[in-house]
Amino acid sequence: MDIEEPQTKSSISASEELRNYLSTDSGYLRLNEVQLRVNKGWKSKKADRYFANQRHSADHANEKLQRRFFSIMVEIGKELNEATTAFKLDPHSNVLDFCMAPGGSIKCVLELNPNVRVDAFSLPQEQGGHRVLLPNWTKDERVSIRWIDVTMFAEEMGHLEDEYNRTDWKSSAQKWPYKTECYDLIICDGQVLRTHQGQELKESVEPIRLTCAQLYLGLKRIRPGGTLVVLLHRINTPRNFRIIHLFHKFSHVQLFKPATSHKMKSSFYLVAKNIRPDEKAYAEAMAHFKKLWDHATYGIDNESQAEFSTEWEILKKSLQPEIDEFGATFIELARPIWKIQEEALAKATFLKKMSD
Repeated sequence: MDIEEPQTKSSISASEELRNYLSTDSGYLRLNEVQLRVNKGWKSKKADRYFANQRHSADHANEKLQRRFFSIMVEIGKELNEATTAFKLDPHSNVLDFCMAPGGSIKCVLELNPNVRVDAFSLPQEQGGHRVLLPNWTKDERVSIRWIDVTMFAEEMGHLEDEYNRTDWKSSAQKWPYKTECYDLIICDGQVLRTHQGQELKESVEPIRLTCAQLYLGLKRIRPGGTLVVLLHRINTPRNFRIIHLFHKFSHVQLFKPATSHKMKSSFYLVAKNIRPDEKAYAEAMAHFKKLWDHATYGIDNESQAEFSTEWEILKKSLQPEIDEFGATFIELARPIWKIQEEALAKATFLKKMSD
């Protein structure tokens, strides 16, 4: 479970500005107080064992546990739709899921919209990806899955040739396999797996590389008026403040956190509806995500470049102008997220076990 994002040299100023501003809100302060207790408890051996067991269960799930995780994702999808209507689609809509397996979100979408068409990607199992558990998907003409790492579409990201002289260019220049030009709903809920081969080599940049790939490719293929559903972590960081602010400029933004599962975790969903590609901010966002993907992919030869590639705003150290413009709206959006996580952490049984 992730509570706070480690600070880099280039993010300290913005982090402090945002923290100082959010500290004026009682909901943020209550969550912060509980998080401090959790962080203190994490220093114990009992905490180490608790979270080590959680990670082991997730990474080595048996058939029964895999299906339990799948069912949880289906329920989260239903809860998300009830809160945001993100999965309420017109008949014969087109849906794209960047990281489908095990397929809980798509099962929910198909149950609600039996006439939609789904294109999907999933990390190959031999690279550490999940198994698809969507019932009868191999015989379902509505569903098409390609086993591809979505961070490896270099040509789609604007690199038509190997200008960086990379030895891995061929593997990073995969061809886009689908003919559908635009989609009504795009799900960007991929996250870096601990079981992903090679992940340890780029641990600091892989999360942002995956996020930027999904966001850039998603915006590139969303239909005007369409919806993006994006999984994010750690809402109180400058990075997520900026991404939410960006989307707010060209779409109707809702934030969602399930109240039944993953309550203690820092994960939440950004739902961007009625996307307007003709807005200037839309083009700026695409350029921004592409720039960061470029640095995360091709500029990780030393520590300073790795830090450089992990910031949403590379040259801008102060967040204050954005806080002045968007801070009040951000707090209104974030309060329900804070409340769910704060209440779950306060009731967590592992906190009691740590104090025994």
